[in-house]
Amino acid sequence: MMNESSVVPANSRMELFAFLRAGGFNSVSKVRVNSSGYKYVTLANTAGTTDPLNVYLGSRFADTVVVDQAFTVEQLKGFYCVGTVNANQEYRLKLSDKSAEMSEETKSNYTVLDL
Repeated sequence: MMNESSVVPANSRMELFAFLRAGGFNSVSKVRVNSSGYKYVTLANTAGTTDPLNVYLGSRFADTVVVDQAFTVEQLKGFYCVGTVNANQEYRLKLSDKSAEMSEETKSNYTVLDL
């Protein structure tokens, strides 16, 4: 069984395809929803060589998709696995469509250092 937090530590992100390779996954399910209303996808290996892994969508991303939505390969190439810690200090892996790259507007609020 994969330990997600060792692959994507809290407060970091990894391209989805890199995470799929690291975990031995080769497929991503359509968007599903649990009994509490949280949307997620299941990562799996169609040969059954890896245990499936449910990954919940980040709340902002979840608002942009619908249940039973399938993603194209091109869309999946733009997704990221993000390690987070919730209010109870529990590690969670989330799926996001947002990179860590700052917009020019956001950058204007920072002092950039040449280290």
